[in-house]
Amino acid sequence: QEECGAMAGDTGTESVDALRVNLEVGQRLGEAPYHYLVRSKQLTAQSGLADPLGAGGSSVVYRALFKDKMARAIKLLAPREDLRRGIEYRSFVDNFNNEKDLLSDITHTRVSKIHDYGEFEIDGETYLFYAMDLIDGAELKTAARDDMRAQDLLVVLDQILDGLDYLHTRSPPVMHCDVKDGNILVRRTRDGWEGTLVDLGVAKPIKDGESPSLPPRDPEILAALGDQTTFNTSRKLMRREWRDWLMRPIPYPQLQAMFPSHDLYSVGVLLDEMLADEHPMRRRIELELGPDILAGIVAVRDRLKRPVGHEHYRSVAQLRDDWRKLMPGYLAPLDVPELAVGGSGMTSVALPGGRVTLTPRVKDTITHPLVQRLRNIPQLEFVSLIHPGATHTRLLHALATFDMAKQMVVSLLGDPMFRLMADGTEVEAALLWALLHDIGHYPLSHMFEDLVVEEERLGGHSRVPTDDDLFFAFVDPDSVEPRFAPFAEAIQSRFETTSTSVRENLREHLRRAGFADATIQALHGIHARDTPSRAVLCALLSSPIDVDKLAYLADDSRATGVGYGLGRDLDALLSSLRAPSERDFRPGDALLGITDKGLPAAEQVVLARYWMLRRVYWHRTNRSITAMVKFVAWELLEQNLLAMPDYVGRHLFETAETALQHMHDRFDALAEEHDDELRNPLPGLLGGSRDLYKEIVEIASGPEGDDEFHRRLFEKRPAEIRELIADCEACLRDAGVTDVRRGDVILDVPLKRRDALGAPIKVYADYGSSEGTNLELASPLLSQLRGEFVQHVKKSRLFVHPRIADDIAEWDAVALRLRNAMRARCGLPALTRRAATGS
Repeated sequence: QEECGAMAGDTGTESVDALRVNLEVGQRLGEAPYHYLVRSKQLTAQSGLADPLGAGGSSVVYRALFKDKMARAIKLLAPREDLRRGIEYRSFVDNFNNEKDLLSDITHTRVSKIHDYGEFEIDGETYLFYAMDLIDGAELKTAARDDMRAQDLLVVLDQILDGLDYLHTRSPPVMHCDVKDGNILVRRTRDGWEGTLVDLGVAKPIKDGESPSLPPRDPEILAALGDQTTFNTSRKLMRREWRDWLMRPIPYPQLQAMFPSHDLYSVGVLLDEMLADEHPMRRRIELELGPDILAGIVAVRDRLKRPVGHEHYRSVAQLRDDWRKLMPGYLAPLDVPELAVGGSGMTSVALPGGRVTLTPRVKDTITHPLVQRLRNIPQLEFVSLIHPGATHTRLLHALATFDMAKQMVVSLLGDPMFRLMADGTEVEAALLWALLHDIGHYPLSHMFEDLVVEEERLGGHSRVPTDDDLFFAFVDPDSVEPRFAPFAEAIQSRFETTSTSVRENLREHLRRAGFADATIQALHGIHARDTPSRAVLCALLSSPIDVDKLAYLADDSRATGVGYGLGRDLDALLSSLRAPSERDFRPGDALLGITDKGLPAAEQVVLARYWMLRRVYWHRTNRSITAMVKFVAWELLEQNLLAMPDYVGRHLFETAETALQHMHDRFDALAEEHDDELRNPLPGLLGGSRDLYKEIVEIASGPEGDDEFHRRLFEKRPAEIRELIADCEACLRDAGVTDVRRGDVILDVPLKRRDALGAPIKVYADYGSSEGTNLELASPLLSQLRGEFVQHVKKSRLFVHPRIADDIAEWDAVALRLRNAMRARCGLPALTRRAATGS
């Protein structure tokens, strides 16, 4: 017997004519308030025949409305003509009534529930019906062949086992007797796939030691069945060693002997069908979950199909325990697969600092073209001109940061107070943010950072976005602020015209990979720090000891050979992480806590960053390169020749060299308009050149610097800086340098606040302490570091074109004249040669 296996969708195998019943739209069923039949694809009653949702040999299913609002499924007993006689028809009536009786008492969400039942008459013939949950979905056998992912299959079957266990542990227990993929309905919701077990028409209550309560039958049928038997209707595939009882009366003691083995064997048959070589789900399991998980599922299948008397599983609960061991989230804190013991990844990637394991959804995420484009963006941009090994990419850094985030989250979960705060969705979002935190970078984005501050100082919003500004333009483009919408549009347009493999945007890709919409919403919550747990997770991503810094300090040290970032005491730092006390939280502020034992390790990270800034990131040669690019970018912005949405979209999948060439060509065109009064610095960085501007004046603060001069330079606006540089150009001409053009002299004022460390860290005496002290106050060493940074790292520098540097005969004298020209423009007195020597 093939019963109707779907409560929604065009899955039927019979026509209405074959079922010999024609029901009109608007047909009333049951007692008031009635159920009204409606068309299958519409919820409003219209004229004409009602379309069946599905049909089998004995039943047909229609869509109905209850109280004009609640969608229901109506199952009608209407066997084909050839089944309306004899024992088969009686068995159908018995099964229908049996299913109605069983469903009336069902309360489990994974087993379909009945709401009403009765009978009605058409053309002198009586039909039985009942109304049940309408599940707008498809049969598992259809979804598994179409777009269901392997991980979703594991989740759905776990849900079905939950429902089957409910049936088996009722009093009396109920054996479904027809567990198959056609009797499992699935639907996709915002939070993933859901499965429901349907069709209890042939289910049998297992009443130990009792005679069955059978409805009245013909004497001939009663004699055939006897009072200790029931009729056995089950698929041939599921009959096992009990094949002789198929479509025959079966004694109740024999039925008891089949319980629960018959249903467990049926699950094995279902898995067997999914694991067939030609079934697409087998290939998905191997690709998405790995050959080891496939082998585990095969082992479960084999155990389920062992001969009678040799079963491995004695109950559905025991089977479900094993099944859940195969799921990616097994032994994972907060049910986050990425945190699973042993790393639930199907693969791993080798990084300079070790291997990072990737779950299928993370691996799927990084294959998206908008993530893979990070291979084209160097982590340190042009630092390789100083340290040739510094050629590592933003993609490498993203993976290293993701791995560090996993370590920090696991350590933080060691604090019970944080476990009480956080949920799995927030933790998933934090890990996803760590993986994608650099997604907003575009070629030369770090070179534009000072321009962001410069424009903000002029008032209003900057036309230049930071990588943080563009995070949601990539990840959730529909949610961005209006001023960043042009960037989201440019990114999507460029992506759609360039990508040949993946066409869906990153948000859709994340959803398909297995990240629920709730996880994306939690990203916004972490950004807003709208709960204490999200404030802590935000600090994990941006603070003096965040996952970003811990990752890049180590990788940058390995790549450059400047090893300050390798001296981390990571174990001490991780073991000291804790949630801040409730009294320290402020709405909207990120905050992280550590115990006192982690203070030296935190100091070490902050100091390592300071030393790397001094030796690598803000090395004078790197600042020269930055100044060369900044000068061109600012001139193009000022002349409206550089539209940032166009720039980001145009160079989305291109290299820094290509972006530089584009800026070079536009600047050359600008120079021609000004009769070549402009000098283009960019040829020194293109075509394999390393022709860099030379530092001639350095302005610092501190005991050996010039505090007031340093301060006034930082206060100047672009127009004032241009006047100051014009004075310097005049000095060079007076010193005998020929052909001095605008662009030959560049002043680099590093406005980006690299001395800012991010969210505050609270230091506590121990885990139980509620009194915390800010990190900079708890550490006398770090309390002085901000001043040290300004004095030794955050210096302003005057650079000159290398041709001019070669033409200067008396370097010190010209440098003094240039310094005094700038001091005069800042309203400060001139220095003598002796006074200038100290600064």
